[in-house]
Amino acid sequence: MSAASRPSQIVEYPGKISICGRGIVVNKKELVNRISISGEMTQAAARKALDRVIAHMTEAMKNGEKVTISGFGSFRVIDRAEQVGRNPQTGERITIAARRVVKFRPAKKLTGRVK
Repeated sequence: MSAASRPSQIVEYPGKISICGRGIVVNKKELVNRISISGEMTQAAARKALDRVIAHMTEAMKNGEKVTISGFGSFRVIDRAEQVGRNPQTGERITIAARRVVKFRPAKKLTGRVK
């Protein structure tokens, strides 16, 4: 199937979708399955491509770069300051160490599509 003849809307794919306490979750295995079907490639090739994309994104964020995927959103790393919290079992005050976390901001286009 050529790129011009592929449907532009999201298509239902056969396969397992996990359901957890937060709702329906598409895991990596299912994502690889969907990529292999829509991209007309083997699952091994789809897994390799997805792994490479994730590796490049991770490396860029490690280096302090913002990763933007047009129409999807952007990922960036922020530094969280040390905080004071409470142990829920004892009520004792504890110090939560400073750390780096990944933040995701969805693009307006993505937000509009999921409404």
